[in-house]
Amino acid sequence: MKNILIISATGTLGGEITKLFSQNHFNAVAVTRNSTPGLNIDDTQSIEKKIEAEIFYDAVICVTGHGA
Repeated sequence: MKNILIISATGTLGGEITKLFSQNHFNAVAVTRNSTPGLNIDDTQSIEKKIEAEIFYDAVICVTGHGA
């Protein structure tokens, strides 16, 4: 099973991407700045800590943004 880190996974697009990977037998690890542990893309140490402290990720998908 491949491990996919999905950053900003609770938005409209991120939620659908997370669901798609999960339904297709991937280990979709969904993170946001409010998740536990959180990941803040404005903080380099936050990103490094998440990537180094846990499992090996086969891919990282970042779907951050804001739109009306």
